[in-house]
Amino acid sequence: MGDGDFAPKTDLGKIFTMVYIFTGLGILLGFVNPIGEYIIDRRFEVVEKDKNEGKISENIFNFFGVWESSKIINRIS
Repeated sequence: MGDGDFAPKTDLGKIFTMVYIFTGLGILLGFVNPIGEYIIDRRFEVVEKDKNEGKISENIFNFFGVWESSKIINRIS
């Protein structure tokens, strides 16, 4: 990885580097995945709450959880 100034030369070093990279990616994804799930779940909760309160139309899906209903509904009508 990188620009090649520091690279493994031996076969064992290359194997270690591959395992090290994939292990690091697995650990990174292990931390990022729960954060992403939390953000997505929270956005779904906000959309469902707004839909149940009648703030938004059933036909409109707001993935971001931020809603300017007057602008959207005026554009659709």
